[in-house]
Amino acid sequence: MNPSDTISRTSRFLVGVAVAVICLYAILRASLPFPFSFHVEGYTFADHLVIWIRRGMGSLRFLAYLLLAGWIGQLLQRTALGASRIFRIILIVLSAIGLSLYVWGSYISYNPPYFLGGIIVSAMTLGFLLHPERINSHGKAELVVLTLVMAVSFIAVDNTAERHQWLCIPASLSFIYLMLLLAYAPAVQRLMGGRWVKPTIVTLSILSFIVILVGLFQTRPLSIYYLPPVWAVLIQPVVVYPFILLRRKRNEN
Repeated sequence: MNPSDTISRTSRFLVGVAVAVICLYAILRASLPFPFSFHVEGYTFADHLVIWIRRGMGSLRFLAYLLLAGWIGQLLQRTALGASRIFRIILIVLSAIGLSLYVWGSYISYNPPYFLGGIIVSAMTLGFLLHPERINSHGKAELVVLTLVMAVSFIAVDNTAERHQWLCIPASLSFIYLMLLLAYAPAVQRLMGGRWVKPTIVTLSILSFIVILVGLFQTRPLSIYYLPPVWAVLIQPVVVYPFILLRRKRNEN
């Protein structure tokens, strides 16, 4: 298979999974209203189920953001920056600072939204530094199981460790690492070569962008909670893709 085809199919998988999760979360949030009760004893089994579905999908949406960041890192790896040691050092330093701030923020605020950028940069750095094609292949079943385990582990920690959100870091970055490896699996590459894949991902990417924009305009601009939707917009495929087209035109010229 042509290396460019491999990269293209890898991008389709990473982007497709991420935007599908973002869109699914928006649908569930709109169709499953959050139950409110003054006492937990007042919740029915259905109420508890709705709560955990919404919380679980909220955690997966967070992982979707990181997955898009890892995808961007893979794209940057294929540019001239991929051979730049200075750029690599800058990313590593920014990641270290960002993760340190995220750990510190988890002690002063539950799930600190204003430090989300630090872990996004870390996921992008992981994608930039990782060369899945150079790693000995794993079995597809093994990768799927490990990825699911890390996703469930992240959901559990994200919803239980209120003052120790830093525990989410190893689970989330391990999830991104495994997803990057899975994207290069032969079975995934064959699946992403289908004719239906590209139009489906384009549609989901547009819907994901609309969902994120709606969240952006629903947030108070002067609030610290304004930042996460902004970061989410910047890593959207609809925003990133024009830069890819521009780079391709420059290479052709």
